[in-house]
Amino acid sequence: MSPIVDLYSVCKYHNYNFSYTNQFYSARTELPNEIDEDDSIRGMSGGEISDDVSIEEYDPECEDADLDEEVVLPSVMVGTITGITIRTTVQIRLRDRSRNIASRTLLLPLSARRQTPYPEKDVSGFVKRSLLNLQETGRLGVIQSSDLTNRLVTSCGSILANSSPSVVKQGWAIRPPKGKMYGAKYIKLYTGEILEIFVCGEKNTSEKLGPSRMLEKLKVKYPNRFNLPSENDIRGEVSRLIQSRKRKQAVEIGTNSDSLTPNKRYRMPTDYASFLKKLVEDDPSILPASAVAKFRAQFPDSASGASTDQVSYKVSSLKQQAKRKRAFQSPIRDE
Repeated sequence: MSPIVDLYSVCKYHNYNFSYTNQFYSARTELPNEIDEDDSIRGMSGGEISDDVSIEEYDPECEDADLDEEVVLPSVMVGTITGITIRTTVQIRLRDRSRNIASRTLLLPLSARRQTPYPEKDVSGFVKRSLLNLQETGRLGVIQSSDLTNRLVTSCGSILANSSPSVVKQGWAIRPPKGKMYGAKYIKLYTGEILEIFVCGEKNTSEKLGPSRMLEKLKVKYPNRFNLPSENDIRGEVSRLIQSRKRKQAVEIGTNSDSLTPNKRYRMPTDYASFLKKLVEDDPSILPASAVAKFRAQFPDSASGASTDQVSYKVSSLKQQAKRKRAFQSPIRDE
């Protein structure tokens, strides 16, 4: 609480002539450093009252003082004997304690207020009114609890009558074929694009991509698709392409060229093979060079159909077959 000051003491201290008025002054309460504690007087603030200070005292030194000059009051003044009180602006405000206020509840903003839960009575009433409204508008059918079982049985019967459940056979589960797996495979949808990436890698080594990089490239090309093949599926397709590149096409030579396989690139005509086989059977130790000479004498026009290396390879193969056959048919000698 701010102290109440003695206006006369203050004016005397500052050498001003003082006359009593009913005017109220408002100032901040702060004593100047020059005021001695003995000059303070006891008033409502509890200050000491000085004996030598009175409202009737007159200072002759203040006769020539200019009464029109504005009096500058100090920031703090203590005590009162004149009945003139000087209060601060904070003291002038209305005080709740001195006023008869019915409620002191401070209203918080809506954002800070706590949501008060609805009473149970209000909730049940709202539910009943909502159900009644739905029933009146025809959007909700209300049945008794005793009829609930019959309704459910009837609904289930109608659903089963209109549906055709799949028949499950007894026995073991069917295994997928060799090399196949359960579930859908989408690798066939992207075989052409994987082949294109693979061919680019064959032509330029710097563009060669692995299965994971191929999958990333497909994701960039088709960002909204969910049927992209997995990395393992792409790896299997790449392995298949590599194996197909290793296989060389068979050379179709001879009348029985339909029986050629990718592993057997050349098949000698039947009359050439029969003549060489007879030579080996007649002379198992015949040299390939002697067999080539006899073969050329028998077939002068065979240079285009069978080269010297092919004839020599055929003779050596027939000699090895005859040797294994004799070793298998010969009886085991007892030592």
